[in-house]
Amino acid sequence: MCVCDSESRLREFDPNKEDSAGLVSLGMKPWIARNICKYRSRGGRFQESEDLRKIYGMDDETYHRLVSYIRIRENRKKGNNTVGKNRLREFDPNEEDSAGLVLLGMKPWVARNVCRYRERGGRFRRTEDLGKIYGMDEALVERLMPYVRIKPNVRERETDVRNGDTIKNRRNQVGNEKEKESVDTKGEDDVRLVLNVVNEEDLFRSKGVGKKIGSRIIRYGQALGGYRNVNQLEEALEGLDKTYVEKIKKRFDVDTSRVKKINVNRSSVARMSAHPYMNFFEAKAIYEYRREHGRIKTLEQLRKIDGLNELFFERALPYLIAE
Repeated sequence: MCVCDSESRLREFDPNKEDSAGLVSLGMKPWIARNICKYRSRGGRFQESEDLRKIYGMDDETYHRLVSYIRIRENRKKGNNTVGKNRLREFDPNEEDSAGLVLLGMKPWVARNVCRYRERGGRFRRTEDLGKIYGMDEALVERLMPYVRIKPNVRERETDVRNGDTIKNRRNQVGNEKEKESVDTKGEDDVRLVLNVVNEEDLFRSKGVGKKIGSRIIRYGQALGGYRNVNQLEEALEGLDKTYVEKIKKRFDVDTSRVKKINVNRSSVARMSAHPYMNFFEAKAIYEYRREHGRIKTLEQLRKIDGLNELFFERALPYLIAE
């Protein structure tokens, strides 16, 4: 049961030390108090009052009621890596090890997330991709961006040159091989598949799709929050032969009722910039507008934000909601 404002006794508190019961007594909903405790248990620390806004579920009313009572004590723990004590230098997020990332100002658990992302096959292709890592603080991303130096994937290029082939031709060859493969693959050919409903097992068994292509379709759909039309399969299967992709598209319908939307009033910069249609700068612009002007009542308000172009509204807007 939520503690009402009238029953709450406001007092000074440190969000880095207050336990769950104490936070609830200040008027927070129990599940928000639990989110704060989880954030701290994972290595998170509130450096300033404004950081409380980053907690999932924290609403403006609760924040403004408590902000004048927040007293954050200096962290005197030895070995604490604050940004001010770190020496910024050029680095490649595709190569820097965990210790090096921590020295640049990342919390240890965030640095581990970067390493896990790479271990699973992820690669940083753009500087702003750093903002997609879970737990990455947007202020730190901004501070690090001038120092990011992403090297081209030389190994892939050298291999292609050595084989007398280009990356594009190589990808097209994969598509052609898959297309040929589909002719001989046994599977359900007449059954139409529904994007946002179909699961991996159904895709793996489907003629002409298979495990690798099916995984790409599922992963991209999850990143989007759901497909809105079959043409988005061209993005999911970018690099494959166009004729093959067109054949794949004909196998699918779309159930748009299952599309998940991002709440622009509650989502963090990292959460928003993780979407394929929104980069770090666009997400940051929305976040800053929200901080300055308060709750966004309608998505039309986003048109007042500098840095959001027509391409953004055409692609990203259908995936956003203002609640």
